[in-house]
Amino acid sequence: MTVIILISTGFLLLFGCSDTRKNVLARMKEVERSGYKGEELSSEAIEKLKKGIKEYEEVANRTIEANEQLGVYYKLLAVQYLEREMYGPCLESLDEAIFYYPENPILFHLGGVCSARLAKSKINTVEKERLFQQSEDYYKRAIELDSRYVDSLYGLSVLYIFELDRVPEAEALLERILAKEKRNTDAMFLLARVYVYNRMLDEAVELYETIEKEATDPRQQKEAASNRKALLEGAL
Repeated sequence: MTVIILISTGFLLLFGCSDTRKNVLARMKEVERSGYKGEELSSEAIEKLKKGIKEYEEVANRTIEANEQLGVYYKLLAVQYLEREMYGPCLESLDEAIFYYPENPILFHLGGVCSARLAKSKINTVEKERLFQQSEDYYKRAIELDSRYVDSLYGLSVLYIFELDRVPEAEALLERILAKEKRNTDAMFLLARVYVYNRMLDEAVELYETIEKEATDPRQQKEAASNRKALLEGAL
């Protein structure tokens, strides 16, 4: 009978109308009284219970669908805020969307982007550091959910190199990108920067040569050639 009591309680939580609650309560009490006396449930009681279950399953399904649509709404709202560079409201919408979709790597990636950009607007050092840390956490969670998520691997690399002064930690992330996308010249440029930072100059020169060959953008080809020349001449 404990199961029946729990079911009835769960059903009551789905409804706000007092008349509906009274009807449900009366129906469930009728079923429960029979069970408490040690009697078998009558065919009529069973049919009532089956009808009630079907009825409330439909309500539950509608509730799920409504929540699903609400989650989609928050996702779309976050994207709109991001496109307008409204990073604070974007983060708020992302948090709401993550409540509905806690294993969606795209949402966490966008959280990383927004947190990092919002951090740059902060004068208070503590708040700036908090937001950069939050950005790192968002990116890491996105990568946990999708280990080959290039955008988050790249975003976290940028964070380590340009914001957190943890340049060596970006190397493995960039190598993972290039293992998946061998012609990703943006990742190559960052990795070459890491090589220079680590005084791996031969590796950096070789990578700039690769960029010159692989890049389709003339500006990237020119930049790679200039950087390679500077390295060979000892200017970097």
